[in-house]
Amino acid sequence: MRGQARLFAVLVCVSLALAWVPVGHAQEPGANATGNQTGNETVNASADLPFNATDLFDAPETLHANVWVAIGSLLVATTVLLGMLFVLSRAHASLHAYVKQVAWRKLPDLQLGAFRVDGAGVVGKLLERIVDAARTILALALVLIYIPFALSLFETTEVLADRILLLLFQNASSFWRAFTGYVPNLVFILFVATVTWAVLKVLKAGFWEIYRGRITLKGFYPSWGPPTYTLLRFVVLAFLFVIILPKLPGFGTSSFQGISLFIGALVALGASSAMANVMAGVMLTYTRAFSLGDRVKIADTVGDVIERTLLVTRIRTIKNVDVTVPNSQVLSSHVLNYSRSTEDARFILTTEVSIGYDAPWRDVHELLKQAARETEGLLEDPEPFVLQTKLGDFSIVYELNAYTEKPEAMTRLRSNLHQHIQDTFAQAGVEILSPAHRAYRQQDEALPPPPMQAAAPADDERSRRSRRVPRR
Repeated sequence: MRGQARLFAVLVCVSLALAWVPVGHAQEPGANATGNQTGNETVNASADLPFNATDLFDAPETLHANVWVAIGSLLVATTVLLGMLFVLSRAHASLHAYVKQVAWRKLPDLQLGAFRVDGAGVVGKLLERIVDAARTILALALVLIYIPFALSLFETTEVLADRILLLLFQNASSFWRAFTGYVPNLVFILFVATVTWAVLKVLKAGFWEIYRGRITLKGFYPSWGPPTYTLLRFVVLAFLFVIILPKLPGFGTSSFQGISLFIGALVALGASSAMANVMAGVMLTYTRAFSLGDRVKIADTVGDVIERTLLVTRIRTIKNVDVTVPNSQVLSSHVLNYSRSTEDARFILTTEVSIGYDAPWRDVHELLKQAARETEGLLEDPEPFVLQTKLGDFSIVYELNAYTEKPEAMTRLRSNLHQHIQDTFAQAGVEILSPAHRAYRQQDEALPPPPMQAAAPADDERSRRSRRVPRR
């Protein structure tokens, strides 16, 4: 209310100022100021003004006969405007509270295929913004009606009011003509968009049936269904954009071309790495390197694949840490898929242990196999096997290989296997160690000379020559 009172006072002061400004006096013919007798004309300093300075003291006489009626009309119009703005503000507050407290809670969620909209959140906020925009538009319309009416009440501003009204009507008529002229293009865009939507629905249904296994194509894997649909959808939408682009308002203008060039430059400069990741994502999809849920090792990261897009691949490690790897980096590095081996053959879990030469190797083999059979999660059929991978200077390196159908639990299985190996070897009295030998000598002790070897018969002459060379 305080702000509206201030606005009312300002409008009253403006109206009085407009009413006080006189129209000016038209000079009678022949009443021009004359100069001296030599014929030189004197120029009055106030001749270019619409009124003389002395007219300000005669302001009540210069007021029009209906000026008080104009002031009263202006006060009434101002009062009506403030009242309508007050009513509009109260209606906006009530409607805003209704949308927030009642309609916002009762709006259901909207589901359009894979597109889901939260009714209580998105739709409710959208309705609130629509109410705010309607309030602003109505208030602006009231002000635009009030200003020309207020200016038309006085002769000094009547021309300005006519210009404002003319400008408003010209813009409104231009907008209406542009809208009616754009209707055929709008109908064409709606038709093309409807056809595109229908085509995408058919493609989505077909590829998802392939993914579910209800439709089979020779050489086309079911896992290719969703990514292939995504690529085709991108192509179809790009084709749609090319078709409707010439039908958009302002197409062909210099400003539209400038914006297009600017956007193209931004895409060309900033999308090189993104396009590399997209191409790498497509190649990873059709090479079937891994799938969702697979236990993989990419570079130094080991974990389960939880998400795969055209740009990145997300892996959850055994420590529950999500690692995001760009597809270009995945393609450039080696990928170990531990889960893929369980589809064609069982995954083999391996571990190594070093035992000294004093322990019989047959006993070591049997103890390692027994530890694998006692570990839960490792299979007894096929039977575990042991390989001797290295004969060291002081010990032998044994590699235990055991089959499992749970590659995602390989870390826990390896830990349990190590525990059973320790228990089994401890019960058998075999120490798990790598004996080492070191030789120490005194600092001033000289090394013994190497033994002399008998020369071969063919080298007798060479050996005799070497004996004649004096030793230094």
